[in-house]
Amino acid sequence: MKNEDLIIKLHKKAFTVNDIVLYLNAKAHYVKKVLRNHNLPTQVSTETKQYWINQYVAQLKNHPDLKNITKGYYSKLAFASKHEIPVSLMNKIFAILTGNSLYWQQISAKYAAIQKNKELYAEIAQAIQTIPELYCFKSVLNTDIFIQRANISRLINSDVSKLYSTFKMYNNEPDTYPNGLIQSKLNVTVSRSQAKQLENQDLIIIQACNISQIELKFEQFFDKLGVFYTRNNRSIITGPNDERWELDFYLPDYQIGIEINPSYTHNSNHIRKNKYGTTKAKDYHFNKYVSARDQNIRLIQLFEYDLYGKNLEKFTFPKLKSILNIDTAFVHTNNVLIEPCHNPKVIKTFLKQNQAKTDVTGDCTYILKLATTNEVIGMFELSYLHNDTWKLLNVLVKQNYWIDGYLDKILDYINQLPFNIKQLLTYTDNNWTCGNKFKQTGWKFMHETGPNVKFVSPDNPIDFYTDKDIPIKILNDDTFLNAIETDLSHQLDNKKGYDIIYTCGYKLWSYQLKSH
Repeated sequence: MKNEDLIIKLHKKAFTVNDIVLYLNAKAHYVKKVLRNHNLPTQVSTETKQYWINQYVAQLKNHPDLKNITKGYYSKLAFASKHEIPVSLMNKIFAILTGNSLYWQQISAKYAAIQKNKELYAEIAQAIQTIPELYCFKSVLNTDIFIQRANISRLINSDVSKLYSTFKMYNNEPDTYPNGLIQSKLNVTVSRSQAKQLENQDLIIIQACNISQIELKFEQFFDKLGVFYTRNNRSIITGPNDERWELDFYLPDYQIGIEINPSYTHNSNHIRKNKYGTTKAKDYHFNKYVSARDQNIRLIQLFEYDLYGKNLEKFTFPKLKSILNIDTAFVHTNNVLIEPCHNPKVIKTFLKQNQAKTDVTGDCTYILKLATTNEVIGMFELSYLHNDTWKLLNVLVKQNYWIDGYLDKILDYINQLPFNIKQLLTYTDNNWTCGNKFKQTGWKFMHETGPNVKFVSPDNPIDFYTDKDIPIKILNDDTFLNAIETDLSHQLDNKKGYDIIYTCGYKLWSYQLKSH
């Protein structure tokens, strides 16, 4: 079948332009040209999508290949291509098939983990072969690579007391904690409470270690939720010159890393340095984000204002729970209404309950409400930029809620507004996300902003300036930066001087709306 005929066939089956581009590895402008030459729209209607969603659900129901997905054999794109299904509809199709709106998010993490595990298991096998203290585990090695991987998987997921007992019997002395050979070379996670139990059994030697109170709170947070994590992991991402970069927390089931970045050790000050005399390079946090992103790791970098006082318990922990889809209420967009909001009190109340920043900066503010109760569960703002271009900002969903397809809902609503909006621009925060939701909704990635500077009070981190609102405007001169660091008066007390913090910056996205 010629490409043109195939494009027309796929379009009729609810393939969007982006779906066809992915399926055929074709150019978007070529696909659009073919559709226009045959007087076909370049967009797929909601009715057509819904019809084909039902068709694809019927096609896949009880299909034997579904079992292979749960084993992690397929990426979403690979499965969609094999069964000639639009990638853009996969989430909705499988939400119906499985009752789980996060199905492919979880499967994608599992698929990537399997690919990553191949490398990890090879490293573990190498360690067992070359480190004499680990010879006690040589029985897992096998000339058949698949058997060896299965053996290693059983080993590192076995009861930790048996592992440490085997190690002690072979070496006549226990392994150490933290970061002993079993932890660092076999990639076995041992929680603080497990370490105490092993110490009581004389199976481990706990060494004195310096762990911050904030990190302890995160350990307790994840332990309470039953979320599996590794600590101080150096096997995931690499920096310049193949330097192994450490992740404070790594959640392998979610492919999420979390970095704790207190201002004291993560500033880029010129004058007021910490007792260690260390500072971070301007691009340190950004480069770490890029390294993680390129290895399909979502790296969440938390700074002092995320960790301080009530912000940690009121905003940061609930946001992490939403990202992990723990204790979240699922809402379908059919049960959501969008309407303008002209009551500043409603917006201020919603912002105070859901994020530390409470500024409203847009020209128009809109709220998302539950159709059944009128409860406000989301908001967004629009701000006019120039010509037919507007900015979408402050897109926020209420804590502990998951609104399926809310970005599509917002775009459909904006497209019906009586403004001549042809292009939307928005930014996503690299400190929290890679922006995948926007990519999946059809937004076009424009560019990275690179490191973004904030000026944070060392005495009260909720007192900070951005490069947009700092009273001193010339930021490319060390003289002015030094003045900010030592002489600029605080907003919330009578002290002076701010820490210079370079965060991961933002991504700029663009979206072309249908013509009005």
